[in-house]
Amino acid sequence: VVVKLTFLPPCTAKFTADTCVFINGESYILKHSNGYLSTASASGSTLKWVDEATAQASPLALWTATVSGGKVKLTNGAGQILTFNYGNNSNSRYFYATTGSSSYQSFTPVDAGSGFRFYATRSYRNYYMASSGINSSGRIPSTTSSSSGLILTPMEKITETDIQPVQDWAY
Repeated sequence: VVVKLTFLPPCTAKFTADTCVFINGESYILKHSNGYLSTASASGSTLKWVDEATAQASPLALWTATVSGGKVKLTNGAGQILTFNYGNNSNSRYFYATTGSSSYQSFTPVDAGSGFRFYATRSYRNYYMASSGINSSGRIPSTTSSSSGLILTPMEKITETDIQPVQDWAY
């Protein structure tokens, strides 16, 4: 049995509509025009952009979806959760990875056509993951504007199995 791992973007003509959503228990790499979303280390809480080859090989860029209703929690191979932190000061609202408790550990994904925008709700306001990229602290700031929300395209892991027939007698 030969197993081949390939990462292909969903929502193209050769995929069904079912691949355009996050599936509970499946793992994804998350693509943006800046690169693929990863944590900087297995013990830190900062985010960074990596190239596709790094994302495919690194457990820090491989995010497993836990889906409950319309919410999704994304956990990488190091057990870090992509989460949202809220503070009274607007400058302290960030999306980042953490292993500890935080204000929000699940998001509502919104289909943006070419991918998804994630938001968390606080005090009846939706805070979207902002499109301004990762700041010097290694965090993605938040915004209340959907139009300026970061679009992440989930990259689904496709596994192909090639079964070779036995050419001679086998016991």
